[in-house]
Amino acid sequence: MKKRFSVCAVLVASLIAGMGNTSLSANESYSWADIKRIILNQEEYNSDFDFNKDNKVNVFDFIRIKRNELAKSESQTPAVHYNEYSTEYGSLKQNSYPTFRFDYPDNWKITDKTLTKGHGEFVTLENENGVTIKYSHYDFGKDFRFVGSRVSMNRIEDKSIAPSQFVPSVVNGKDYSGLGEFMVINSKITGTLNMMYDSDFTDIDGAECYAVFPKSEVGKKTYSCLNFSEEYTFYYGGHISFVGYVDDREMTQQEKDEVIAILGSLR
Repeated sequence: MKKRFSVCAVLVASLIAGMGNTSLSANESYSWADIKRIILNQEEYNSDFDFNKDNKVNVFDFIRIKRNELAKSESQTPAVHYNEYSTEYGSLKQNSYPTFRFDYPDNWKITDKTLTKGHGEFVTLENENGVTIKYSHYDFGKDFRFVGSRVSMNRIEDKSIAPSQFVPSVVNGKDYSGLGEFMVINSKITGTLNMMYDSDFTDIDGAECYAVFPKSEVGKKTYSCLNFSEEYTFYYGGHISFVGYVDDREMTQQEKDEVIAILGSLR
């Protein structure tokens, strides 16, 4: 039978102050498993401390041990240094086109940069494992349409996964705030079709990307013949895209987190 308590919740909450978010309340009762999850903010506990020994828990010993573990972990975690990149197309054209900025950690490097008046600005970042992030500014008119493959078509599914710092405003006297809220999205290829021979899509577990995109447009794309950088552009006085992807494999969770953080910093 699970042991429960209510009054001790206030004492426990005060003891773990500074250890992160808690949701202990004096008006509720908790099992020991509940306490464990609330304090650790996770479902599993990987310490040597035995929660189930003799069906008893010394909460004070647990908090002391966990504090020591956290202090040791934090002392061994190096600080992450971030760099800021600023786009340059407005300076090149000598007009009021806004400067975009984004942040990236030291384990990412700018490997290519192209700046051409009348064509645009293109910046490539990569980590040491080949994950790529591309900022693209195609300086073409609003009615310009990218031309994709005439043979292959992909079925795609996209969804919002994280907030973006980008807030649209005014570009060269025109108000683009109507684009609304922006998000970091995930897009995945779930099917492919050869338009010359196939009558339907073949289901696949295909490539995926992350991109900065208007929230109002998420979920509206179904089919695509374009690459990710072209597919996920939005018009902001020029066709802009900011996407992250890797070829031939799935990103690790750390790589996904870094890509999402870099994309989300666009402003």
